[in-house]
Amino acid sequence: MNNARTSFVFSAIVLISSITGTEVKQAPGFADITRPQDSEVLHGVVTIEGSAAHPAFVAYELSFAYDPNPTDTWFPIVDDVQTPVTDGRLGLWDTTSITDGNYQLRLYVVLENDSRLEAYARNLQVRNTTPAETQPAREEPTISTAAPAAATETPAPTVAPVIHSQRSGTQKVLQSLKIGAFLGILSLLLFASYIIFRKIVRSRRPSPRFRRSKETTKSKQAGERGDE
Repeated sequence: MNNARTSFVFSAIVLISSITGTEVKQAPGFADITRPQDSEVLHGVVTIEGSAAHPAFVAYELSFAYDPNPTDTWFPIVDDVQTPVTDGRLGLWDTTSITDGNYQLRLYVVLENDSRLEAYARNLQVRNTTPAETQPAREEPTISTAAPAAATETPAPTVAPVIHSQRSGTQKVLQSLKIGAFLGILSLLLFASYIIFRKIVRSRRPSPRFRRSKETTKSKQAGERGDE
């Protein structure tokens, strides 16, 4: 019942517009382009979808033009299609046959009494060989949450190597002193051992006087034996 009333009201509007010679524009549901949408980036073969249907439907046509189009010059995509379409494919648009740029689509739904309904998709960016236009990213200011003390810690990396080198130099000096002291003590021990060993050897060897007396005794004994 509601659909019948809507159709009746719209038919009356179409009838009045045909008498006055005007066109009924932008009629969603009867003349509508749902794909592509305004400002969409397109390339290759594009499927145009929407609706072209009405109780007084006669035919529909699709065409494209530059955007903007100051000369009102249009180029046909499909023409005089006499089958109504509701939420379906209206036609195919091969964008590879045109140069990259900004375009617009127009759907004409022709009704009885030569009245027409119109629908548009504007600012369509055909980009088959060139990149699409993009808005530059807006840089948001960054707020640092670091503690103020972090600024005082920056000299630390330059001080640390100096302290390390000073410590390493001190350790080398101490190590050299330890080695020198060890060698000195070892030399003293070796020298003392040599002195003690020498004294022991000398104490065990007979003195020259003892050797002489012993030789004299032996010679006397030998002489006494000769006298006998």
